[in-house]
Amino acid sequence: MPQRPHAGADTRAGLAAAALAYLLWGLLPVYWKALGHVPATAILGHRIVWSAVFTATLLVASGRWPEATRAMTGAGRRWHILSAALLAANWLTFLWAVNSGRVLECSLGYFLNPLLNVFLGAVLLGERLRRGQWLAILLAAAATVNELLLADRLPWVALALALSFGLYGLIRKSVSTAALPGLFIEMAVLALPALGWIAWHEGHGGSGLVHAGTTTRVLLVASGIVTALPLTAFAYGVRRLQLVTIGVLQYITPTGMLLLGALAYGEPLSPHRLITFALIWCGAGCYTLEAVLFLRRSER
Repeated sequence: MPQRPHAGADTRAGLAAAALAYLLWGLLPVYWKALGHVPATAILGHRIVWSAVFTATLLVASGRWPEATRAMTGAGRRWHILSAALLAANWLTFLWAVNSGRVLECSLGYFLNPLLNVFLGAVLLGERLRRGQWLAILLAAAATVNELLLADRLPWVALALALSFGLYGLIRKSVSTAALPGLFIEMAVLALPALGWIAWHEGHGGSGLVHAGTTTRVLLVASGIVTALPLTAFAYGVRRLQLVTIGVLQYITPTGMLLLGALAYGEPLSPHRLITFALIWCGAGCYTLEAVLFLRRSER
């Protein structure tokens, strides 16, 4: 009995942390829009370098530096190189899309992501899908086909974001490195090419750190905090919550992006795009409802 209030407080803290992480991720387009005058590759370079600096500082301050050094020399370092490449591809696509007026397509990609994760688990890990999961995947496939037929183009931004982040999550699931040390290793792997991108842009007057105003410099340096803070909050929350709760909360991010794209940035929400989102929302609803019912059956 005495432990229950403590457990309840721990769950509430986890819920607040996870919700904060997803909310911050959903608002990220606002931050990158403020850097819209900087080339996407330059922003990516700064994000990587300053994330490496910030995560290294956190590791040293918390006494967790040995975790990172062990992981860097362990057998999983090849997987960290691959996950770093996927993360860089995801970030670059997202940065380019946000500053090209395609926030709605980013939203679509992150609505697709959990459904794609289920599909990848079945194809690559041999996981058995339940009926509700199959229905959710079919609805997501129908949304993609609808976008291809009615918009006469493949929603490549949405698919690239969902696929790169889905594969990234799959790799991170297969290695035992915790979130913060893992992110530092990925940033360390990418740091050298990132410094090269920054130097190239500076040499060509690309509005980087040297040829920019104070506000731009502050935003570029703070990109490391903006990257690591929600990830740290998520890592804290996910350890204290059931996966079903995380599954529901994860839709905060694409919902925030959808509202930003449609209401704040005036991106057109055409009839065919509404049909696409309606199919995705139905798939997300099936996915969430099936997960809740499965959990209840398992508990019984």
